Amino acid sequence: MSEVTRIPGNEAVTVQDAAAREQEIFRPYHNRIRTELDTRHAQQRRTVLISVHSFTPRFHGVPRPWPRGLLYNRDARLATSCFNICERSPAW
Repeated sequence: MSEVTRIPGNEAVTVQDAAAREQEIFRPYHNRIRTELDTRHAQQRRTVLISVHSFTPRFHGVPRPWPRGLLYNRDARLATSCFNICERSPAW
């Protein structure tokens, strides 16, 4: 389940299925990101890692109070800049 939505492909996942998904999808994805970040770091290249995720307009039946979200880890500068741009845009 994802909130109240059935995800048929996830309903009968065995421990072995989950491990296979981790090895086939999760690990390669994160390893590739790590490789790229390590390479850029070794080259002394500044890097911003951006990940995109969609959200439903409601969560557990409650409307979300915001039209967008910008999450960040340690440094809020990019998120703050993006938020300010979005605030000035009538499309947002």
